[in-house]
Amino acid sequence: MVLFEGNDSNQQFSGFPDDPDAPADPTGWDVTLSGINYKSGAANIELHVADGQPFSDGPVLVNGTTVLPAGPNFDGNTVPGGALWDKRTFDVTSFLNPGLNTLSLTSSINGDCLSLILAVIDLPKGTAPPSKNIKVPFDIKPQECPNEFVCSVKGLVTVGILGTSTLNVSQIDKASIRINGIKPKESWIKDVTAPFTGNVKDCKTCIIAKQDGNKDLMFKFDIQQVGKSLGKVKLNQCIKITITGKMLEAHGGGEITGEDFIIIKNPKR
Repeated sequence: MVLFEGNDSNQQFSGFPDDPDAPADPTGWDVTLSGINYKSGAANIELHVADGQPFSDGPVLVNGTTVLPAGPNFDGNTVPGGALWDKRTFDVTSFLNPGLNTLSLTSSINGDCLSLILAVIDLPKGTAPPSKNIKVPFDIKPQECPNEFVCSVKGLVTVGILGTSTLNVSQIDKASIRINGIKPKESWIKDVTAPFTGNVKDCKTCIIAKQDGNKDLMFKFDIQQVGKSLGKVKLNQCIKITITGKMLEAHGGGEITGEDFIIIKNPKR
């Protein structure tokens, strides 16, 4: 996340009457790094800071927890030959869980007036490969198992992308959701059920589960539209249904897919 790229003219900060365009924030640091796709291993945050001098600095906090107490933390002497420039690294492994994460970095003004130029998350090689497709738990007709589907019925079918300890469904772009190119008619967020814990591979791999404390992203789709998109089907045929979409850009923007199965009970339309 680049906060200042060397061009004063496009940085508008208030609080410095003599220099309103100074590359510093008078209220302190308050930045967010989102879409951190973490798998495992040690993780660090690397801070590039300008204008450090031998004055006391405010504490540095990550997600509200102090990682560096107040003191002369940025004296402008940690980079060889880089007067008034610091580069410091802090361990943030304990703040991350497998999956997508968001880190909030804050620090208050003290005796020194610092500029946070760059904040970088540093992960071990291979621990966070670029995720082109994130698999999400998907449940057709929650609280039913198996998922019987009648193509000719008028009405709406309820489906859900199920939240987990590592999937916050509020970070999903609801407008991007499709089933076979079909847009949902409605959407809402509510804790409805828990995901199937095994490998969803056929019409028998489903579960009727209670709420698990994680919010789910629920949708309603037009039954006849979904039925038509399936093409020619047979009675009691088990068909895989795939839901697609993406995360919000603020949370990585990665593509998501989820799979569940329906069993056809009336193939006529």
